[in-house]
Amino acid sequence: MEYDSEYFDVVLMFGPLYHLTEKDARLRALSEAKRVLSKGGILFCAAVSRYASMLDGYFRNLISDPRFIEIMNRDLKDGQHRNSTENLDYWTTAYLHKPDELKEELIQSGLKLENLYAIDSFGWLIPNFQEKWQNKDYQHLLLRIIRVIEKDTSLMGISAHIMGVASKR
Repeated sequence: MEYDSEYFDVVLMFGPLYHLTEKDARLRALSEAKRVLSKGGILFCAAVSRYASMLDGYFRNLISDPRFIEIMNRDLKDGQHRNSTENLDYWTTAYLHKPDELKEELIQSGLKLENLYAIDSFGWLIPNFQEKWQNKDYQHLLLRIIRVIEKDTSLMGISAHIMGVASKR
């Protein structure tokens, strides 16, 4: 980036980590974010969950297509999401993280991990979500349970997106 070192107090990195399919490239991007962060600055970065396409595939019945099954199987094996079809529902070229991989990459880049969060939690899988969200009691109950589980790494993979929060020492 064309910014001086320690230029920003906060860096938002929403996109690069899942569009950079090679670990070295992700580490370079994180290191650059660290470079432009001031001491004590905070990085917020988003990753896509390793299990997002599997959950979405079953939720929207994309698994009825053997081509999607191939994409999903590779996602689960190594996180390398490749859509070689013409179907835009199958998304694009990307890397899909496990929560521990995101944590490891943040630490390897020299940042201090503050926390990981399940951004969507399981809410993105709730049928008729928009309708249910209008009910204040339902909304309150959903938000309360999401707050309880949002930092639980054993459940974090169910979220389509994971937020890494790290700081520069």
